[in-house]
Amino acid sequence: MKEFGMGKVVLGVFCALFCSGSAMAETTAVKAGQAFGGWVFRCTAIAQGKTSCAFVSTILSGDKKHVVAEVEVTRASTGKGETLSALLPLGTDLQAGVKGAVDGGAAFDLPLRLCLPKGCVAATGLDDKATAALRTGKAFAFTFTIAGKSAKATVPLTGLSDALTAANW
Repeated sequence: MKEFGMGKVVLGVFCALFCSGSAMAETTAVKAGQAFGGWVFRCTAIAQGKTSCAFVSTILSGDKKHVVAEVEVTRASTGKGETLSALLPLGTDLQAGVKGAVDGGAAFDLPLRLCLPKGCVAATGLDDKATAALRTGKAFAFTFTIAGKSAKATVPLTGLSDALTAANW
């Protein structure tokens, strides 16, 4: 199977698990593929006539040739609030867990949910305070353990507030 095809499958599974009930493409003024700073609005079909969408930021390796991780912000399935998800590399230590923080503030857990062929998924619901921090912050950093070593990845939050506003989230 081509890498591109597998990426679509993983995105579809990722969104099906964590985007269900999230903003649908046809209910917002935001178009699939539209960029807001480092965040891109992506949509995937999850069922006949049902599309789930998310704002996605991709972290690339130093040489920009490989995806290291992806972070998604979706509308919660209840339609109220958001969900923050991260797709981490295979080999992530499931027992060590994942911690995230905005601008070096208080750390919060991102529980690992499952592993897929392209990586392991960690996700958490966001309360109003956490969503506000993402909207006003400069960077979201998360730490995890891989191959016995601590790893840290950082996603710039530039454009996320505009993205959430445009989607009316």
